[in-house]
Amino acid sequence: MFLNIIAMAPYSYASAQEVLTAAFVGDISCNSNGRSTIESIKADNPDVFIMLGDMSYQPSVGCFSDHVKDLKSQGVTVRCDIGNHDSQAEGTDTLEKLYWNLCAGGSSRQGFWKLHAGDITILGMNTQCDGNRNHTATEPPCDTSRILKFLKNVDSNAFVVVTAHKPLCDSPKSKSPAFECNNDLLHEFDRIGVTTTIGADNHCSAYDEGKFIAGSGGRSHYSCSGWDWVDDTKYAYLFMVYKDGKLDFVFKHFKTRAEISPHFLIDSNENQEVLPRNTKGNTSHTLIQTVEGTVEFKDKNGTIYYQIPTVPGVIPIPNEK
Repeated sequence: MFLNIIAMAPYSYASAQEVLTAAFVGDISCNSNGRSTIESIKADNPDVFIMLGDMSYQPSVGCFSDHVKDLKSQGVTVRCDIGNHDSQAEGTDTLEKLYWNLCAGGSSRQGFWKLHAGDITILGMNTQCDGNRNHTATEPPCDTSRILKFLKNVDSNAFVVVTAHKPLCDSPKSKSPAFECNNDLLHEFDRIGVTTTIGADNHCSAYDEGKFIAGSGGRSHYSCSGWDWVDDTKYAYLFMVYKDGKLDFVFKHFKTRAEISPHFLIDSNENQEVLPRNTKGNTSHTLIQTVEGTVEFKDKNGTIYYQIPTVPGVIPIPNEK
């Protein structure tokens, strides 16, 4: 966990020896499976916890207000993305506003938020901002112009993790389609240097070319296909560790906290393009920990292309810029 709070300057970067941990999961619900998922994340005690939408499936913030309070009391920074069951699409505009104030940046931000910690920026996008005029939580109805306004106030960074309920832009095959991105949005994603995207809406765990689905929070399972790696049978959450200048992701079992996937290493997005095109290439890496405390980075062919020792450290608590 972070040890102190520091107001970070816009371009102050963390060194390669510092550590940040984060957990991501969506489509959770207040059933026993959902509660187990949250309890496991509490036990992992990450620096940051991001709920990826469709939290309670109930007409109030209900069961999640206590979870958020407990996590914050542990020193965990908590944020959430607005899902279809958290808004007018399946719930009410009133419910969406309650989630804004509970964990999505407050009423002034309308479900958009950003955290900055050294050379990592984590963004939360309200993909219910789709221009639907029945969606009256915002005036005028929220559409891509609101998303663009948000993105234009985000600085580029070495690592930019974009989270949302709906998968962004083009996406491998899944039950729920991706949020449609126009050229203006894609230009902003390129400008800020999106490193990876994390969504839910589809009730499975999956990875493909810098994109994650972490929608196995406990509600139910959907069949997903077309991903480099997918599991649609076990409830799980996605756990991230920033260390040695890399982002290391792994899916963990909702009860045992055991790792159920390979480790996915995401490098800095310099001179790479995660969005908009799902370009096929050798960009999915596997992280393997060896007995001597060395991390080996292998490409899809199993070739070791980089080796570094593991070094512990800490960086300050994320803060909104």
